[in-house]
Amino acid sequence: GPTHVWLVESGKPINTFTIEPADFGLPAHPIESVLGSSPDVNAAMFRKVLDGADGPILDFILINTAAALVVAEVASDFKSGVEIARGAIRSGKVKRLVDSYVQLSHV
Repeated sequence: GPTHVWLVESGKPINTFTIEPADFGLPAHPIESVLGSSPDVNAAMFRKVLDGADGPILDFILINTAAALVVAEVASDFKSGVEIARGAIRSGKVKRLVDSYVQLSHV
């Protein structure tokens, strides 16, 4: 749903505004649809997204990733950030990165 944003940039006044899933080209979902539980359940839900599952969890991940890509100046706006993130997930890049991290963390 709507999220209040405080944009802080060096030398500029704080800019406040509201964003919502539509700003990312995505539908809104009830917060209950993305609630997690145990680490094992959360990991399984994340793995399903990496394996191609659509739905509220994917949309939540895309929104957060798109916002991070805009802040990092990798994406020019939220919708292009969603496309970059979606492409990284669909191509398998994210899954390979996660798999590598898991392997390295078990050494």
